Amino acid sequence: MRIDEATSALMDLIPQYFPKAIREKAERVLSVREKLRRDHDSNVGPFPFDLLKPKECAALIRDILSLYEACIFDMSKEIKEIVHPDER
Repeated sequence: MRIDEATSALMDLIPQYFPKAIREKAERVLSVREKLRRDHDSNVGPFPFDLLKPKECAALIRDILSLYEACIFDMSKEIKEIVHPDER
């Protein structure tokens, strides 16, 4: 499931690793994954995101997309330096 792939990249992170402006979204995304892990005793394999209600799933997807978008904007200077190292 794509939601599992999108959130698994964040699995070893904690909200404090994120800039304050996006920390709340990171906390929501990470907490949904952690809640599903606890509620369904799932440490391995895909997470049962299909157990979320449609509105919960839609909110999670919005948070994931906006979190990744914010991370890209936050890292834009570093990305530009990697892609165009001679333009300093």
